[in-house]
Amino acid sequence: MEIQRIKRSDPEKIFIVVKNSYSTAALANGQVVQWDFTTDGDGVGVTVPSGMASNFSNATAGVAVEAIAAGDYGLIQVYGYHGALRVRVCTSADVLVVGGDLRPPLA
Repeated sequence: MEIQRIKRSDPEKIFIVVKNSYSTAALANGQVVQWDFTTDGDGVGVTVPSGMASNFSNATAGVAVEAIAAGDYGLIQVYGYHGALRVRVCTSADVLVVGGDLRPPLA
């Protein structure tokens, strides 16, 4: 775990090391990831969320802060402001993510 030193001009952030268990692609900066209970139930593996019906909706791990190649280790942010967040909750047009929402409603 890496905790940013306190600075008046920069919001606090907390990072952890994870393994990208998403086998087909790298994770990008700002991509939301969830704990991977299917292929790596070790508490270190994360993957890209899939459809909401098959997701563990409470398994969000954090946000990638760097590109993490498939099978490699890297940092994700678990607390604090991230300026490049990319979110897609599902393919349905009637579910929106609004700024300030902690989590969108589940269908």
